[in-house]
Amino acid sequence: MTVSAYSDPSRLNILPLAADLVIMLSGFTVFIVHSFYAFRLWKLTRSLFLPVLCGMLSVVAQISMLIISVRAISMTDIMTFIDSQIVLIALSWIARAACDSITTVGVTWSLQKGRVSSFRDTVTTVDRLIHWTLETALVTSLTTITVIILFTVVKQNFVWFGIWLLWPNVVGNSLLASLNRRLLLRENRKSSRCDAQSRGGGLPEIYNQTETCWKT
Repeated sequence: MTVSAYSDPSRLNILPLAADLVIMLSGFTVFIVHSFYAFRLWKLTRSLFLPVLCGMLSVVAQISMLIISVRAISMTDIMTFIDSQIVLIALSWIARAACDSITTVGVTWSLQKGRVSSFRDTVTTVDRLIHWTLETALVTSLTTITVIILFTVVKQNFVWFGIWLLWPNVVGNSLLASLNRRLLLRENRKSSRCDAQSRGGGLPEIYNQTETCWKT
């Protein structure tokens, strides 16, 4: 579309089938990532309320996205389609943003509770986990909020659509960053263990509280 429809915005009145499939596939990407974050929240809190709430929001957003994708295949005018599906579009985005906020606050709160320790290495590890959680979640949340604002304010120029196409990649990369950082955390824990053993002492018991953090 960037090449074939260059300088012809009217070509955007009807999106090609590939764009409709992108809507569906991007929804699955975000759903998988949010499911992983909800699982991690459950592992840390051992409480079902917040993870189940986050899962329900993800399901609602995913169902809304699927309905939009199916209906988008038969659209004849994108602006008319957006106006007719405004409720589902807003519901899916708001649910995604709420899920991001819940998992971020829940994981940060759980880690903050385990931060109270007299061992400096443990406090440093937990601080690093909190920093990483806020770092990755902030990017995804800001992207979602940016799309919502642009869609509300300047819906006609399709700037929101361009950022929305990047949104699944941002969410997916935040997950990959979280997974890759586990290796760094594992290496740091091994170094701390070697230091503790070289001093003639065992690992502090508080390290068991961070076991779940780096595993998940």
